[in-house]
Amino acid sequence: GVGGCTIINAGRELEKNGIKADLRCEVSAIKEDNLIKKVIVKIFVKVDAEDKEKIKELIINGADKCIISKSIGFVEKEVII
Repeated sequence: GVGGCTIINAGRELEKNGIKADLRCEVSAIKEDNLIKKVIVKIFVKVDAEDKEKIKELIINGADKCIISKSIGFVEKEVII
């Protein structure tokens, strides 16, 4: 689903940049009148790196490549290091 796709793409982006990290995610949805209004993907990261902002940027850039979240359109991503 959207969680797996997001986390795989985020991990690939880090790997491409030579950064090793442990990633996991939680996915939740906000519903209104039985319709999903927003999907929230929280990405939890364990990494030994100095520049946390660069790590967050790389993760978001990678996660944005997820075809599923692109097609849904209302996916919010949050990175927690």
